[in-house]
Amino acid sequence: MVQHTQLTDKQISGIFKDYTEKILPKINKYLLTKNAVNISANDINNLVVLLNWCFLLKNNFFIKDFNKRLVFAICDAYNQLKTNILSPDDNMCILDNIDIEKLKTMKFILHQYVSIIDTLQEDTYYTDLCKTVTKASIKKCLAFVNGFILTK
Repeated sequence: MVQHTQLTDKQISGIFKDYTEKILPKINKYLLTKNAVNISANDINNLVVLLNWCFLLKNNFFIKDFNKRLVFAICDAYNQLKTNILSPDDNMCILDNIDIEKLKTMKFILHQYVSIIDTLQEDTYYTDLCKTVTKASIKKCLAFVNGFILTK
């Protein structure tokens, strides 16, 4: 088993942020659209938690041979996602202003997480992450991102 450094309380609080109240108005408007995927504010928040974890721990997004050139793309997508969440404009979609190629990179990372979560759950180091960021939740995020890409 891999040795991991114990996370500090400060790191944990930086990873497990709760933006659901800010996400909710943007999701509610989206859910009224014709092609809406059944997604909740909690699912989107879990996406942010997953990316927070990956950025803080610099773990290459759980991808063994992650192409370092893609870090900028996912960082940019993450920053825009957080900007959209924190924006006072409730008419904005959570994924607005994120380039399609960057969304495809995000989709790739989400697929990777879904494919390895069962293995991660075997390591107690990932218990909190896997309990919060579930496979079902990330699958909903994948459908949401994919649906958004298809509309562009």
